[in-house]
Amino acid sequence: MTSLFSQIYSPGKTTFGTSDDFLFLKQPDGCFAVGKGPFSLHTGPSLDTPSFYLNDFSHRFSRPWIRPRRFYQTNSIIDLVNQPRHAPTSPLITWQPPSREIFQRAFETVCHYLRDGAVNKLVPAVVEEGRVMAGKAEHLLRELESTTWPSYPYGIRIGDAGMIGASPEPIVSIEGDRLSTIALAGTAASEVAHETLLQDKERREHLYVADFIASRLQAYGKTSRSSVNQLDLGSVKHLMTGFETLLKSKPDITQLIDTLHPTPAVGPSPRNAQTMRLALALRNMAGVPPTFAVPFGVACGNDFHALLTIRNIHWQGSRLLLAAGGGIVRGSKANEEWEELRLKRESVKTFFGLGFRSMGLRALSA
Repeated sequence: MTSLFSQIYSPGKTTFGTSDDFLFLKQPDGCFAVGKGPFSLHTGPSLDTPSFYLNDFSHRFSRPWIRPRRFYQTNSIIDLVNQPRHAPTSPLITWQPPSREIFQRAFETVCHYLRDGAVNKLVPAVVEEGRVMAGKAEHLLRELESTTWPSYPYGIRIGDAGMIGASPEPIVSIEGDRLSTIALAGTAASEVAHETLLQDKERREHLYVADFIASRLQAYGKTSRSSVNQLDLGSVKHLMTGFETLLKSKPDITQLIDTLHPTPAVGPSPRNAQTMRLALALRNMAGVPPTFAVPFGVACGNDFHALLTIRNIHWQGSRLLLAAGGGIVRGSKANEEWEELRLKRESVKTFFGLGFRSMGLRALSA
C-alpha cells in the first residue's frame, strides 16, 4: 500500500492536495476542526492561521505543520464526502486475519530483549487487511458524527488514500496556561473485574507509561497526577491516569510533542536510540502503516489539541489496513497478547458498524 505520507511529504515539495482533500479532528469542546486543501507545509504553527500537526513515529519530517487553504469549525462532517443518499452507511468489507507467525516472531524478539534487560516494555503490532467490495472506505466517516468522549474522531483524505478513526488517547491538550494529558495502558475485556485489571502485569505496564509522562512534564511546570482509574470503551477497558500541568511559560509545541511521543503506551521503555530502532523494526516487520500511533493535532491561536492515531482504519483505493498494538512486559503470555490484539481490532470494527466477513475464513479469526 502506498503510504499516505508519501503523498504529503514528497521530497522537495512544500504543498500538496486539492480542494477535495481534508483533515479533521474533534476538539474537547465538541466541535470538529476541519481543514480543506490545498495544503502547505511549515516548520512551526502560526498564531494567525490554524495549523494541523502530523508526523511519523520517529518524527523524521522537518515540516510537520500543515496549513489548509480553508479552515472552519463545525458540528457536522458528513458533507466532507460525497455519499449518495441511497448508499448503505457502511461499506461491505472482507477481511484477512493477521499473521500469527509474524506476531510470534515479534513476541519472541521482545522477550529476548526483556530477558537481557535492554527494555522494560515494547509494543509490537499486527495488521489485518481488508478489501472494500461495495461502497467506499471514506463513507465510514458517517459513524464518527455522534461520537463523544472518551473517543476523539479524526481523519485525513488525500486523493484515494486516507485514515479515519476515533482515539481515546490524547497526547496533549493546551488551553491557555494549562496542559492536560493521560496515560492509557493496561487492557482487558470489559467484563473483566476491575481488580483483575489491576493485577501485577497490567499495572506494571500502565506505570511505565504514567511514570514516563510524569518525568517528561516536570520541565514544563507544576504537575498534578490522578490516581489510577479505569476507562471503559465498550468491548475493552484500560487503566488510566490523568495529568494536569500549570505551564511556566508558553512551550514550543513541536519540541513538546517530541518530548512526549512516543510514550511507552505505543513505544519502548526506556526510550532511547537503540530501543527506538527496535520498535521501528517490529513495526516494519508487521507492515504497520506509517500513520498508525503517530501524533495528530490542531493549533488554533494559543490552544493546541493532539491525539494518538490509534483505533483507526487506513485505506488506499479499495485496500484497507487495520492495525492494533499491545504492550509486552515480563510476565506477558503470547496467547493472551494475541487475544488482546483481536479484541482491539474487533472493537474498531464494531465502532464502525462493520461486519466480520473474511474471505472464506472463520469470522472469529478476523
